[in-house]
Amino acid sequence: MVSALVQNELDNEALMLVYEMKKLWVAIDDITITILLFAASNLRDKEIAVLSTCNYTGLVDSGLQILEMMGEEYGIQLSAEHYACVVDMLGRVGRLDEAHNFAKKLGVECNVLGI
Repeated sequence: MVSALVQNELDNEALMLVYEMKKLWVAIDDITITILLFAASNLRDKEIAVLSTCNYTGLVDSGLQILEMMGEEYGIQLSAEHYACVVDMLGRVGRLDEAHNFAKKLGVECNVLGI
């Protein structure tokens, strides 16, 4: 199903389907993750896309590593949207204290998104 959605350029829907699968404790295999990364590459903003994929699939630790690599290794200018995705990612898996502490560290400039 995920593959069919991606093949029909319904990339956001594919990400949401995998998120729903994770909520139902359906195992996400390597093939599905590969398909999701392809879907993420189709999205307009290829940078929030990789983080969004981690967010929707519950790969929080991978998402945190990717955020760090984006800034440190690849020199990508991190935006408020990147940080909002991380706060959402932590919150979705119940890591609320971490999400709260992460949001507090961001300061006033990220409050424009209501983080």
